[in-house]
Amino acid sequence: MKSVADVGCDHGMLALSLACIALVNQSRDGSDEYLFSRVYGTDLSSQALENGGIASLKRVNDALSKIDTVSTELPIQFRIGDGLSALQPGEADAVVIAGMGVHTMLDIIVGKSEGKTTPIETLESEYIFVQPTNSRPQHLIILYDGLQKDLGWELCDEKVAFVGGRWYISSFFRRNDDDSNIGPYRFPGHYLLDNEIFDKYVRHHLEWLKQVFQKGPLAEEDARWMKHLLSQTDKNEWKMLATWYNE
Repeated sequence: MKSVADVGCDHGMLALSLACIALVNQSRDGSDEYLFSRVYGTDLSSQALENGGIASLKRVNDALSKIDTVSTELPIQFRIGDGLSALQPGEADAVVIAGMGVHTMLDIIVGKSEGKTTPIETLESEYIFVQPTNSRPQHLIILYDGLQKDLGWELCDEKVAFVGGRWYISSFFRRNDDDSNIGPYRFPGHYLLDNEIFDKYVRHHLEWLKQVFQKGPLAEEDARWMKHLLSQTDKNEWKMLATWYNE
């Protein structure tokens, strides 16, 4: 991985943080496939970039110029553009999309391809990191369906956090161009089953979905998530909390 693009970077804080990491990475040997040395930050709003990322970048570079041992600027470039359109094919090995709804994310990744090459395929990226604003199981499954079922990408890792009263699940996907070697579908939480924060996430959403179920059928994606949870043989406490559910 040589380069990362933060798409929809808004004021550019994440992109600038990645650029700081990239600057440090430039002094390393590069043997780690996940080391990157270049960052792009793109957003549709020129005002957000100019008042945020670009202004902050100038201040950081001014500070770096005053350090005798540092003879470079942050390796980042901000661009104005819609979705992935501001990037050229092969320019970003990895794409980060955070702070958006899942439908907006899929519009950026898949676009209106209708059988044609998708924007992410045109870009030739190898990795996608996503963190949607809504972590409800239904929304996560819609996102995971789009990346795994529709594009054939592989879920490689997940992280979960509870910040300011909200759950955030970050997911890492890798491109898989071998149609004959597509692995099994992985539900949200595949890599988090033994995580204490995810356990609280599951308990919270089981109670929340119980209230939804009392008013009517669950959404198809929520029902799939429930069925998946109940199939976990070593999670008896989850099953006890889900006795209210019947298909």
